[in-house]
Amino acid sequence: MQTVAQLPQSSAPPMTEAPPPIEPFAISDAVAALWGEIERLELAYHIAELEVKGYTIVPPGKAAPPDFAAKMLESACALV
Repeated sequence: MQTVAQLPQSSAPPMTEAPPPIEPFAISDAVAALWGEIERLELAYHIAELEVKGYTIVPPGKAAPPDFAAKMLESACALV
């Protein structure tokens, strides 16, 4: 794997002016609702990490209620 210092230098001339700003754009109600849920659950960092690294570790209590694992174990044992 190369480091940033090892990457070849661009032959393109340097930018002399700032790129144009990104204008606001419309999103669907479904996307807006999904993003609202992501923010409410404080998962944006984990989604970005998943996209960049290919994995993320969601702390206990954030992915499910703290007693979720105990309830699942209890339910599984009741089936046996």
